[in-house]
Amino acid sequence: MDNNQIILSKKCIETIQRATTLLKIKTPEIYFINETSSRTELYSQDLKFISEDFRDIGYKIEKVRFIPKEYVIYINTKIFENEISMLCHCYQISRYVYQIDEVRKLKNNLPYNDTEPGIRQWAYMFDHITDGVNHTNSPICYDMMAFAKIMLKEFHNIQISFKDSSNKYVDDEVNSINRSNLKKNINSYKRKMNYTKGKNF
Repeated sequence: MDNNQIILSKKCIETIQRATTLLKIKTPEIYFINETSSRTELYSQDLKFISEDFRDIGYKIEKVRFIPKEYVIYINTKIFENEISMLCHCYQISRYVYQIDEVRKLKNNLPYNDTEPGIRQWAYMFDHITDGVNHTNSPICYDMMAFAKIMLKEFHNIQISFKDSSNKYVDDEVNSINRSNLKKNINSYKRKMNYTKGKNF
């Protein structure tokens, strides 16, 4: 990876860690895929080169992919071409991990954070649609997009909108998420970060 890719990889890791902290879930291990003209490189979360053999990855990674059984996120450095899109992908995949975790808790009668109807809707989609994350017209995706929209506004001062057909549903989900504990978690996180920054001076 070149120097710019290393900087953006670190930004990806930081973004996912922030999102998972706010969602109160364990941060998955993160790996980076860097495709060159001659090989497909695999890097660990500490950005150490692991392999140039695609078989060591074992999955096709177009952009970003979460593998639940391994609790690993794979990120293709192709997403670095547009930094806003990169941040959006990182926030969306973090929310996807959260959705899977919430469904697991519901199915195992464990305490969950979201609303039961919302989690049941995600569970239905996961059970009945193969790789639900790729179905853009689904409650799973609208929720992921809404989460990214909130996070980009709150932490990067970036306002985004999605395709016209999605915007209404995404905005509905933004309102729904804002009524959850997330807003409280964001405010608490920001206060903590400001306090920590203040102590450093």
